[in-house]
Amino acid sequence: MSDSSLEIAVKDFINAHKPEFIDIDFINEAYGSVAEFINSEGQPTGDLGRVTKEIPAKHHKDNVNQTVEWYIESFQIAYYKLPSSERISQEDHTPEIFFDPDFDFAMGKAKKMVLEGNHDLTFTRFVEGCPIDEENVHEYLQG
Repeated sequence: MSDSSLEIAVKDFINAHKPEFIDIDFINEAYGSVAEFINSEGQPTGDLGRVTKEIPAKHHKDNVNQTVEWYIESFQIAYYKLPSSERISQEDHTPEIFFDPDFDFAMGKAKKMVLEGNHDLTFTRFVEGCPIDEENVHEYLQG
């Protein structure tokens, strides 16, 4: 089985640093692992569950800026403001898209969007930046 994007990002993060600018023992003691460190310090992009962490040129073994990236499990809500029959412009035919890594928060937002009258809403789980499966939000409204 191939490495996850997080495992690759951890290797790239460690290998890109000048030795004097990375203290693996300290990171492991403070965060539990390098993976936990970059997850904690990374910046979500809001797209497919992608997260990035920049290595400044000063810390990089080649004196260049480098950004490592990986994907976390994330949930996408996509919906339209108008029903299909009323969509006329390109903007009308472009879905609104929202990502969040927290299932309960994302599902709560999706349920609210359905109740507010949004249309053709989909709720999709993404793993490693790829769509894996969809949840039927209407089933959660009945609970």
